[in-house]
Amino acid sequence: MLCCDDQLCGLRQGVVLPLVMRFVATETGARNMRAPEPGIFGFVAEAIMAIANQQSAADMVDIYLDAQPAATIVELGPGAGYSIRNVLRSAPTKLYGIEISANFRDKLSSEFATEIAEGKYEIRAEDAINMSFLEDDSVDRVFGMNVIYFLDPLDAYLNEIKRVLKPGGKLVWGGKFQVGGVGHHAFKNLDLDKCSAAMREAGFDVATSSARLEGFAAYQALIGEKPTAPLTSSASISPAARQAVRRASVASTDQWQP
Repeated sequence: MLCCDDQLCGLRQGVVLPLVMRFVATETGARNMRAPEPGIFGFVAEAIMAIANQQSAADMVDIYLDAQPAATIVELGPGAGYSIRNVLRSAPTKLYGIEISANFRDKLSSEFATEIAEGKYEIRAEDAINMSFLEDDSVDRVFGMNVIYFLDPLDAYLNEIKRVLKPGGKLVWGGKFQVGGVGHHAFKNLDLDKCSAAMREAGFDVATSSARLEGFAAYQALIGEKPTAPLTSSASISPAARQAVRRASVASTDQWQP
């Protein structure tokens, strides 16, 4: 028999999930999930992101990012900043947050004012399709939670990310790829196999994880590594990155079920 907390959790998901799916299936909902706007629709989108991202973003950083001291790290779509403190604990030289939502940029500027003043964190408003403020081969890690869906065309974003990553640098996506085609057509990249293929085509070595966490927080990780030498048929992702995937694969396999 379920405990009371589990019953409440199941009831909450049974009531809320259909409403979430209806919201993201609309043009307005999808637009605000990409970049929340002022007003009620932006408020709803931010509330959904809080449910979906708060636990998963931090978990992905801790399990898969493998952030090292003195690294240069870029987060695409930091939103409300659920992953930032976990990243900063690794003592990077610099963490960039590329956020197209003015609402979120304002919140991040307030929440992380000290880190910004100390030069540890920098918020950028550019679209990540053109990160001209970053030099070639200058970044150790790039990551994003529930962001890859909106990157169109995906190959152009991947090429730009590969440009800025150092050889051996890592790209980590977290996503609810299990939902398949659910959502408005603005959600471009929901097929894990197609996203993996696009990353390989862009020149990354690729690995995927099984599902982690449960309910609204459930996600899968898609990990790409920029080779240190040109790809060959025998090239593969580094042993350390594959070991991270193996360790996480023993976690919960509960998935986001619409």
